[in-house]
Amino acid sequence: MVMEEMKKLKKRLFCPRICTSTVQCFANDFCVVNSNFIDSGATIDGVSPQFCATNGLWDRIEDYNEPMEIALAAKLKMTVPTKTITLTVYMEHFEPYTNDFLVIDVPEKQDILLGMPWLKTVNPDIDWVKKRVNPRVKEGLIEYFKHGYYSATSGITKFITSTQFGRMLKKPKTIECIFVIRPKTEK
Repeated sequence: MVMEEMKKLKKRLFCPRICTSTVQCFANDFCVVNSNFIDSGATIDGVSPQFCATNGLWDRIEDYNEPMEIALAAKLKMTVPTKTITLTVYMEHFEPYTNDFLVIDVPEKQDILLGMPWLKTVNPDIDWVKKRVNPRVKEGLIEYFKHGYYSATSGITKFITSTQFGRMLKKPKTIECIFVIRPKTEK
């Protein structure tokens, strides 16, 4: 069900501040398409009260009946009620992310605030020039694909003479890979 919803997301809105995902409360639940606001200055992940109301999530919100003081931009402080909901966020090309989200107004009228908890867990590759957020490729894979090529097809391995090798180079369309081994080194 989640993958079907993800396939419906035809837009690739991967900008450093706003992107699209689906969200789910429990494994058997529905998935809801939502918009996200990514903020490296936020120490929490949040979900807007409007999003919770629109999608009937209020009965799943945990109310701690205690105020919480949070710091905003320009060192402004604000007291908010401590209400959380556990959500799983599914973003295209990223692993699912589950956390307790604080019910709080999200900037720019977005549904979900992805702050430092998400950024630390996912550690995305952010390209500020192209305005894209992508999963970080593991370093070993980057080096592998930078310096090598892998093909799933296989064929016959042949030992050939230097003359045959010269002929093959003239017809590169028939060659997928050539390994050259010198039996003797020249001085």
